[in-house]
Amino acid sequence: PEVFLDVAKRVLSENDAACGLVFGDGPMREDLKDDAKRFKGRLTFFGDTQFPEIAHACLDCLVLTSIWEGFPNVVLEAMASARPVVAVRMPANEELRVDGITGLRVDDDAEAIAAAVARLLAAPEEATLMGLRGRERVLALYSMDKMVEAYQNLYGDARKTQCGGRTHD
Repeated sequence: PEVFLDVAKRVLSENDAACGLVFGDGPMREDLKDDAKRFKGRLTFFGDTQFPEIAHACLDCLVLTSIWEGFPNVVLEAMASARPVVAVRMPANEELRVDGITGLRVDDDAEAIAAAVARLLAAPEEATLMGLRGRERVLALYSMDKMVEAYQNLYGDARKTQCGGRTHD
């Protein structure tokens, strides 16, 4: 969260039209809100949301500064909502996104993250194209049909394995 605030400071100081939205909750929320007062209303905390698609519709891009996530559903949600993603290099993000195609992959460095966000804000056509490509990727690889197909393949492979000397078919 502190990295995100540093990114926000950099982006907001360079772009008068920019603002930031923070979704989610946790033990640091009140301290972060207090720290964010310096942004004079340009950084808003919404807490948890039951409607991520509405939250993503408000964004020009998703910024994920986490250095570790098991499987960042927020990235899939943003991509499904046709929003480009700026995210720190980590294994789970590498699997989901394609750098320069569905968003931007950056080092765990506030300056690099802010530069990527600034790039997308300055080039809305590029950001829109990345968002659309991200949506196509989610639909092609992570749709309900793809998940069902993957489970069917998994169970089919398991049936063909040997168990106790017998092949299950």
